[in-house]
Amino acid sequence: MVIIEKLYKGFLVSLVVIALAFLIQQPAMAQNQPFFSEENSYKELHLKHGNNTLIAVSKSDERYNINFNFTLADEKGTPIWNYQMTQYKSSHINTLGLLEDGSYLISTSNTVFQIKREGNIGFVLDWNSIADTSKLGGTLAELLIGCGSTTTEDFDILMQTKVDLENIIAVSETPKGNILIVDKGLNEVGRVLEIAKDGIVVRRIEDINNPTEAAVSEDGILVIKQVGDNLVVEYDENGKVINSRKLEPNI
Repeated sequence: MVIIEKLYKGFLVSLVVIALAFLIQQPAMAQNQPFFSEENSYKELHLKHGNNTLIAVSKSDERYNINFNFTLADEKGTPIWNYQMTQYKSSHINTLGLLEDGSYLISTSNTVFQIKREGNIGFVLDWNSIADTSKLGGTLAELLIGCGSTTTEDFDILMQTKVDLENIIAVSETPKGNILIVDKGLNEVGRVLEIAKDGIVVRRIEDINNPTEAAVSEDGILVIKQVGDNLVVEYDENGKVINSRKLEPNI
């Protein structure tokens, strides 16, 4: 028994020594693998339209602020317009696009916003502004008015309408002027949302296996390229599948 007790105590001492050594090494490990680095702090995208080019630069600092700089340059590279903004704990610019009115459509991983040529922000689509009231039977304003003055009920209804975007990879404007968002998700199980510019969800297709592209036709048919299923799928205005075909190898 004495021998067993000594072995057991020796085993416990060894565990303590190993644990202390691991804790002592943690600061060094953190210093050797910083989250912030020059490699992941800068991103630049270009959008060519007409003779001009929009140059979008997003640069992060050590406090995780993202500084956005948008410069419109002519065919000679001379700046003719510039707009700057800063967002706290945001993400880099993912996509650039043009809206029908000539303003710019920008997205990060979880936000879509409009920059007007006058030099100000137009609409913003994010967790704070997007509302999906389709499953609740009415507009958000009607629902909040209908539930009375109970703050808890107001909050519960509001939370049911929230949409949290995760990994936006494509954004475009539909023929009706809504915004079409392809959200690939964090594990390639994504979704496609058609959202009005006031934030109300018009159409929503969930649980798509690796969506990469989407478009809406003039007659309202939503077409989604679902790479994970090797399919191109068409949906009607109610989100029901009306057609699908195998993805061509050269697409």
